[in-house]
Amino acid sequence: MDFNHFLTSYMPDTSIGSRQHFKNMLEECVTAEKLGYATVSIPEHHLINLLMMPSPLQMAVKIASVTKNIKITTGIVVLPLHDMRTYAGEVATADILTDG
Repeated sequence: MDFNHFLTSYMPDTSIGSRQHFKNMLEECVTAEKLGYATVSIPEHHLINLLMMPSPLQMAVKIASVTKNIKITTGIVVLPLHDMRTYAGEVATADILTDG
């Protein structure tokens, strides 16, 4: 049985800030890989300091740089906020940069 780790973007403590929150998320990914999880999923949220993950594709590329085998998916993408012509290219670029 394969398990997925969903990266929460929820951070109610406004003193934490995005930099530390993103660092924590990366540490979660490394730990999930060490524990044998098959996948990590990244949500998209834009309410800064409550739900912080405005760019899941950029986070996917960063996660790929600190892990080796875990699969990376976007769990939520708010499509109405994106121009599909450019977003398709961003998805393809993230796929290439993360080796699939």
